[in-house]
Amino acid sequence: MEMQGTITNEIVGETSTCYLQYTVTIRTHLHSRKRSFRRILAATLPFANGVMGFAALHQRRHIKNSYSTPFVFQHRIRAAIQTINDRELEKGPIMEGEVEIDGMFVTGKKVKPRVETQSQPKGHGGSEAYG
Repeated sequence: MEMQGTITNEIVGETSTCYLQYTVTIRTHLHSRKRSFRRILAATLPFANGVMGFAALHQRRHIKNSYSTPFVFQHRIRAAIQTINDRELEKGPIMEGEVEIDGMFVTGKKVKPRVETQSQPKGHGGSEAYG
């Protein structure tokens, strides 16, 4: 198994027995991505270094992309941290010390609940019309 020294989006190595080719992100939450590994690291750094995280709108301007890209990316990072925390409960600690996950505040319009009414078919006046 030979590893390359540069960070690329290409194949990083392969196993000697079955010649399975793999990348750095295989079996992680970032395995199916369209961004290069360098851009993933560039987006992860401000998110991880920020005291209060990194807002998706701010990250959108940072990586020059649509809002949904950093939104989904940040949730994948949170899911990866949650997976590690779940494994910790099963097998023992992987991370030691104080590990915190930033919260998320979502705003928007409240959706009114749908009220189902029993209406008569259009074009019929009901029983009153027939007298």
